[in-house]
Amino acid sequence: ALVISFDIDSILGFVDSPAAAVHGIRFHSAPQYYQNIGTDVHLTLDRVDPDQGRPRLIPSRLKDVPHFIFAKIEGANFITFHLFFPHLPCYHDFNRLTDEQLSRWFDNIFYPAVRQVYDVDRPQHLPASYRHALATCRAPQVEDRLLETPSYRSQLRMSYFLPPQGLQQLWDNILAAIRQPGSQDFRDPELFVEAKGTKLLFKYPDAPSDLLAVMESFDSKLHRVLDFSHVCSDRFYIDVGKETCPPHSGPVARDSNVSSHEAQTYLWRRCCIRRHLNQLYDGNTPKSDQNFYHESMLRDAGGMTTLTPPSSRLCRGGIRYGQMYSLTKEMIDAARTFPFQNPDLRHMALDPQLR
Repeated sequence: ALVISFDIDSILGFVDSPAAAVHGIRFHSAPQYYQNIGTDVHLTLDRVDPDQGRPRLIPSRLKDVPHFIFAKIEGANFITFHLFFPHLPCYHDFNRLTDEQLSRWFDNIFYPAVRQVYDVDRPQHLPASYRHALATCRAPQVEDRLLETPSYRSQLRMSYFLPPQGLQQLWDNILAAIRQPGSQDFRDPELFVEAKGTKLLFKYPDAPSDLLAVMESFDSKLHRVLDFSHVCSDRFYIDVGKETCPPHSGPVARDSNVSSHEAQTYLWRRCCIRRHLNQLYDGNTPKSDQNFYHESMLRDAGGMTTLTPPSSRLCRGGIRYGQMYSLTKEMIDAARTFPFQNPDLRHMALDPQLR
């Protein structure tokens, strides 16, 4: 018999305050740019037009809006907060906030707000400034080297705990500071909550094929760490996964006396994908944003992604994105890194005498 199970692969959305963290937060004192959102998560925010001659807000992918990783939730370190600043000027292709922008945020806005809320015994253990935090994160690497070069910028990831008591007042003080002259480019901040790679965490072993039981278990676990009174329910999305597996998904150990079965996986057929999409869109499948990916150069086997049009019934009902694929893709998609993508590979075929 087929093995069918449901899970929650990821969550993402917006909250109106860090007080959404029931047990407090651990904020990053020197955010590292590689922890920024680097892929398209199929959500948008309005941000200021990079063209300075056209002062307006334009819809943009989240990864293109100025942001940095702000904190992790205490008791659930797989859930992160990112802070977005739609009015902060940046280039067309956003990469990271500058050190000057981060210094202004921490030194003029965040740390003063922390000192206003918490007693002195807590802030005295926090960095005095962003530059102080950056130097602390780099100290082990810098001090242990005989020679420091500009290319050597490895740093530790350091975070500091702030208790749940005072987080709402902290956020109120931050919003008040942003309204002051000199800080208004930080106005209208958006607090984005995200959890990725939770497939195994939110499977429900007692009834894996019961979607309702899986959702109730997920809801119970999430309410232990998130205060949903601060969650923007109309901007909160859940990635629900359904897996269909063969009854024997892999071989047993070599030294086992149990007869082994050849490892198997199921592939999507093109006709089945089309039928599934026709059911989703009531026979009116959109022409754009439906991408088919062939499997191992087979004509009729592969996977597909579907991005629902903003005007569609599915999008209005809260479904933004869907994908159908086999786990065989993970052999060439290792942590979103694909083979033969290095642009310098073309030089390997050149005769050394031609270089």
